[in-house]
Amino acid sequence: YDAEFTPIVSQSIQTIIGIKVIDENTIDVYVNYWHFDKGEIAEWASLWSTVPWEISAAMEQAVLDGKASFSRSGATNKNISWISLIVPNDAQMIKRYLDEFSEKKFIPKSLESSKIGFDYFNNRYNASSKWITEHNHAVISNGPFYLSAYSPESRTITVNAFDDQTYPFKAGHWAEFESTIFPEIVNVNVPDIVEKESDLIIDVETTHADSILYFITGNNENSTLSEIIKIDKNFTEINISGEDVEKLGVGAKDLKIFAISNSVLKPDYYSTGFLVVKNKDTLPEINQVNVEFNRKDNFEAMWLIIIGICVIIGVSYIKKRKNH
Repeated sequence: YDAEFTPIVSQSIQTIIGIKVIDENTIDVYVNYWHFDKGEIAEWASLWSTVPWEISAAMEQAVLDGKASFSRSGATNKNISWISLIVPNDAQMIKRYLDEFSEKKFIPKSLESSKIGFDYFNNRYNASSKWITEHNHAVISNGPFYLSAYSPESRTITVNAFDDQTYPFKAGHWAEFESTIFPEIVNVNVPDIVEKESDLIIDVETTHADSILYFITGNNENSTLSEIIKIDKNFTEINISGEDVEKLGVGAKDLKIFAISNSVLKPDYYSTGFLVVKNKDTLPEINQVNVEFNRKDNFEAMWLIIIGICVIIGVSYIKKRKNH
């Protein structure tokens, strides 16, 4: 048990409801987890280790033997190493466990029911042990690059590309994503005043956007309208019925529009406002005819300014006399 590491891991494990094996290459994972982005749910349910299982087994055994800890606090309390795959001393410790696994024909309990011969396990132990011997670290993962060398003394890291001949995409295939094109709201046509029971039509012109998301809010928390609309040829019409406008109520309303792209995370943003009234003929008028100014207050302010200037000039003159 690790006071820092265990609570974090246990929260993730508790969300896993079940695992169903479909075939040799496919499993179904059921999780009790929600996110507004379905891709995040898929990522959460992806039971895939970023390091080889034999490296994880060696790390676990080192922690069980009290030679290392999975957390900083555990390492500090027990005065042991906070295990790191990139630190040469820790990598050599992991290598010794791998060699011991090979010698003792060790098979992790989670893999005992796999019905695979020991040759498979032995090859995995030897391959990872050989990697540590050649690179002096235990950072083994997947992807287009790998950590070739690490020198703590010179603080240098060497990263090389992994030349996979079976990789389906040639060099330059993803060049189109090098220059990011963000969505943009070019123009929005929204009326300043809308009658309570009239339809509200808002024209939106965009570029490099796939959809727009709008919010209309007012002083009433319950009177909020929102919708995602797909864009067709850069022009979109937001059509809000008179019934929905009436639900907004009378008064000033805020309009927020987001232009969203499926290939770029950052949206473009536009904000404005409009007024919902019962009848355009009964708009309130501001009477500016009877506006009065207090001339006395204006003269008093002017005299105060003049007095202030005189005081500043007097102080400056006295300072100059003293300097001479």
